Order: sequence, then structure tokens, then C-alpha cells
Amino acid sequence: MGLVESASLLPAKRIACLSPYGIHLLQQRFIWYLTRFLVPTHRLAEATAPVFEEAELEEEWVTRAIQRGAERDASTAAFHDWVRSPDESGTSPQEQLTDPQRRAGVRRAMRHHLAHD
Repeated sequence: MGLVESASLLPAKRIACLSPYGIHLLQQRFIWYLTRFLVPTHRLAEATAPVFEEAELEEEWVTRAIQRGAERDASTAAFHDWVRSPDESGTSPQEQLTDPQRRAGVRRAMRHHLAHD
């Protein structure tokens, strides 16, 4: 197991993609293998929700940017700059995604940013 270069994860090169539930089952199996502790998948869903939300936001951002003629790499970099930059509250959208109550606000803020950029 290890890190994978983002360039090797381009959709055209993928042969399979797990659903969030499939990812949770894989995580559950791996945790069981290492510890013999059976983590309920709903607990894994709670822990990974901010990551999945961020991935969906990035997909929306990059898709819209490409439709407007932007390059994929530049669009991805712009999203990462936006999601990691603190707003007027002093926290970044990425940090806000860890709070389920603030996720809808992050989605609205991103869509507002895209509409006025």
C-alpha cells in the first residue's frame, strides 16, 4: 500500500471505482485483518464523509471549469487553493467540511465562487 500519483488516477485510465460503501467494506476488512476489531461501516462512513464531500466538490469544480475551457491541472490546483484557504471566519472550507452542519454552506460558497469567478 502507498500513495499514488494523481496523474495515474485520470478517469480514462481507471478500470474500476468503488462506491463509498465498497470503500467502507474494504476499510472494514483491512482493520479486521490488522486488529481483529470489526468496525461498523456506518462509523467508517462518519469518519470519511468530509473526504467524500471534498472529492465531490472537486469533481464539480473541475467539470465546470473544463466546460468553460480551463485546463484540468489548473482547475484542480485552483480548487485546492480555494478549499484550503481560510474565509472570513478564519477556517478553510476543508476544515468546515468536518462539521456536518456546515457542509451545505461550503457547497453554496463554492457555487457562489464559481458563479462570480
